[in-house]
Amino acid sequence: MAVKCKGASLSLTSTLVITGILLTGCMSVKDMRNVLSKNPETYASPQPGEAPVEATKSTQASSSSTDSKSLQEIEVYGGDRSPIIEGLIARRSHIAGGSAFDRVARAVLASDARTAESELRAARLRSRAEQFNWLPKIGPKISLTSLSDFVASLVVEQVVFDNGRLKAERDFAAHDVEAAAVGLSQATNDRVASALKLYIRAEKARHEKRVSAKSRDRMAHFVNIIQQRVDGGVSNLADLRVAEAKLHELDADLARAREAELTSMAELSAMAQSDMSGVSGLNAVSPTIIGGKTPLNVLMARAEGNRSVSQAHMQRAGLLPSVTAGGTIGDGTSNVGVTVGGDSLVGVGTGAALEAVNASKDAARRGVQQAEEDTRRVVQRLEQRRIALRRQQTESQSLVADARRTYELFNEQFVNSGRPIMDVVNIFENAVRLERDSVRLQYELMDIEIDISAMYGNLVDGSNV
Repeated sequence: MAVKCKGASLSLTSTLVITGILLTGCMSVKDMRNVLSKNPETYASPQPGEAPVEATKSTQASSSSTDSKSLQEIEVYGGDRSPIIEGLIARRSHIAGGSAFDRVARAVLASDARTAESELRAARLRSRAEQFNWLPKIGPKISLTSLSDFVASLVVEQVVFDNGRLKAERDFAAHDVEAAAVGLSQATNDRVASALKLYIRAEKARHEKRVSAKSRDRMAHFVNIIQQRVDGGVSNLADLRVAEAKLHELDADLARAREAELTSMAELSAMAQSDMSGVSGLNAVSPTIIGGKTPLNVLMARAEGNRSVSQAHMQRAGLLPSVTAGGTIGDGTSNVGVTVGGDSLVGVGTGAALEAVNASKDAARRGVQQAEEDTRRVVQRLEQRRIALRRQQTESQSLVADARRTYELFNEQFVNSGRPIMDVVNIFENAVRLERDSVRLQYELMDIEIDISAMYGNLVDGSNV
């Protein structure tokens, strides 16, 4: 049901005065103070306890330049920054400056298309558009009369009471900026993580290539000795065939390592849009989980949860009646009216629709809790895997040292006391296998640490995102 009251014709001055009174009536004193302040883009923050999912202040993107690439330039109404965005800016990279990892990270970030940044810019513009949605809306109205004359007038409309719809729209836009900011941080860290993993894969291939090349030369020496012994009738041909098979296997391993290195470096160079073959070396990345920051996917869940609750508030306001004042100005006359109504008519199912809105709020909160639980599981799995890899790496290094000493002992016995050469070959092959396992564990541990750092947004400084 809608009720519309129209008064008599008023002068233009009277219309403007009435509009000002209506505008003042729908705003708080603090809101008016902000409007009259030197910074007209500052709007009052929500009152404590109004944040739907977490007690945060609504965030607005009111930077003077919409082309900024830094999260530090995202301002909010009320003079405060969103805790989510503050947390993103405060994060620091675990990559040592000037290291090989740092060179790789800088190269891939310089060539990044930054699609997420465009999404953040769009969210900030939408937020700025919604920042003053409580102001009157003005537009022309042109109609054709029965006498074929055009009648032009100016329409003014001001929301007096809307059950919090406009505020919910501002909150929705603010949380949309938060979600876009987290998305930008995630995209940036994921890109650096992908590049570092390619580089680690290339370094692993180089390490394996060195191990295979050294082992291949030693195995070729054994094959030469066995060939001479076969020619002299000391060893049989079967021993030579076994040794040659082991040598061919080492040749294949060496070829695979070279191909893996070339493939990884080619992909990394394509990602960085520059030649990365001159980068070499490794540095440790040691993420700290205990007492650290909140993972990025949890921040994303919170921002999206806040946004969903704001959307629910908008839907609820649309189901309830609102009061709107409006008027027209034209041909020296003015008309002012007040309309009471809503976006939809009240029906039998209105109550159930309101309950569904409340249920969507609860679903948003539960979604955040589920995201936090899932993230804790992933973090604990990665951390326990990291602990296990460190233990296995220590054990593997000890086994490699023992295998080398055993090989040296067998080789000495072969030279001095006539121990069968195939015993030496088998011991040497076992030592090579253990050394490869040690190399694999070393680089697998680096991959795990990169994954953990990316989850927490610690591969890129937050101020540089």
